[in-house]
Amino acid sequence: MASGIYVATSGAVARQNQLEIVANNLANVDTDGFREQQVSFQEVLVDEVDAPNRRMVALGRTYGSQRQGSLKTTNNPRDLAIEGTGHFVVGTESGQQLTRALTLQLSPRGDLQDAFGRRVFGETGPIILDDLESVRVDRRGQLVRDGEVLDRIRTVDVANPSGLQPTGLGLQQPTQESGGPFLVEAQVVAGALESSNVNALESMVQLVQLQREYQTLSRAISSYREAEEGLIEAARS
Repeated sequence: MASGIYVATSGAVARQNQLEIVANNLANVDTDGFREQQVSFQEVLVDEVDAPNRRMVALGRTYGSQRQGSLKTTNNPRDLAIEGTGHFVVGTESGQQLTRALTLQLSPRGDLQDAFGRRVFGETGPIILDDLESVRVDRRGQLVRDGEVLDRIRTVDVANPSGLQPTGLGLQQPTQESGGPFLVEAQVVAGALESSNVNALESMVQLVQLQREYQTLSRAISSYREAEEGLIEAARS
């Protein structure tokens, strides 16, 4: 009896964790450059004297979908997206992080920043300009003024992009699973932003299904408890 409670509880906990991940995906459906987070499950074999070969459900690793989000035209030459693989690099309080979407602006002292005030990195470090209006960005990410290349926006990739960890606002940071970033020549599209790759309809259906599964497992746990209490009472009589 107790074995059934353990199995149902492990399933309920796994579904609750998955619910939180799907809900977070839906909350970021309008976040430019956001990568949908997906989760795997694993079966854990618990071999105990009182419950031989009991199988429990556990949450496996969480990984980011690498499906390209749609490119939406903004007609703003300061908006940048990447077509295909690669990431832009911006500076944060936690160090350099990666993003798939940039909206460029200049700080009062000439630092090239994104829409959130994070410094944008070029090939040799943070980019500093005296003017942005006269600068265009080409397909290689080069900042060009009157035919002169001023710098090139740094674009990188990692060996396993699905292992990148999202940190909010469309940012991702490398992990041991993703591997460290290395320079790549990405295809940069000016005047566009990459939409979140979350399919809102599919996620809503998944959310409803998970809620039902969680409720079913919760009822099973209650039934096991009631049956166990009944056996205890019968044993006392």
